[in-house]
Amino acid sequence: MASGFGAIDVVLPGVDKAFGIKELMKLENISSNQVMAFGDGDNDLAMLELAEYSYAMENATERVKSTASFIAPANTKFGVFQVIEKYLASH
Repeated sequence: MASGFGAIDVVLPGVDKAFGIKELMKLENISSNQVMAFGDGDNDLAMLELAEYSYAMENATERVKSTASFIAPANTKFGVFQVIEKYLASH
């Protein structure tokens, strides 16, 4: 159980965001180098460690920033959209 930002997360042991992404990777037959993940809280750490393209939001915790490979603009500045738009424009 974790809490923050006015919410409490209750999850089964071993089930986290990385677990969900791994399930999607199996379904879609893709590897971690085809995954982009964005996070701002410590509940995103496992997911960021899994994804090849891991982004901490500018307003993320320091732990998240040190785990991610890249820093994205804050979510209040549409950071996820900005990164995806830039990625798609270059591919």
